[in-house]
Amino acid sequence: MRQRTERVLSGLGIASASCLGGAVLLVVSELAANAVRHAGQSPDVEVTLALSGKVLTVAVADLDPRPMALRVLPGRGLGVVAELARAHAGDGRIEPAPGGQGKSVVVRFLAVENP
Repeated sequence: MRQRTERVLSGLGIASASCLGGAVLLVVSELAANAVRHAGQSPDVEVTLALSGKVLTVAVADLDPRPMALRVLPGRGLGVVAELARAHAGDGRIEPAPGGQGKSVVVRFLAVENP
């Protein structure tokens, strides 16, 4: 998953070794691991990255219908995700997955490198 994410970032003009690229790689890793760990009967995940203007959107969707909250949990993974988003003038939210089954954790970053 990391190599695929690195390729997509590169295609979007974002170096995986940059601060933003590193944050995105960590966010994808944390969200995918959480989905696989907690999705129970449906551990498959779908990861999408999209750049629109200066906003990079990362979404990780699963088919588990159980709700979740973007808050600090025992493993701190989602807390780290929220902190990384804020560090890049972004945010995170949870929304219904495409197709109406499951959920998608969506994290947005301002795609501008800090000096």
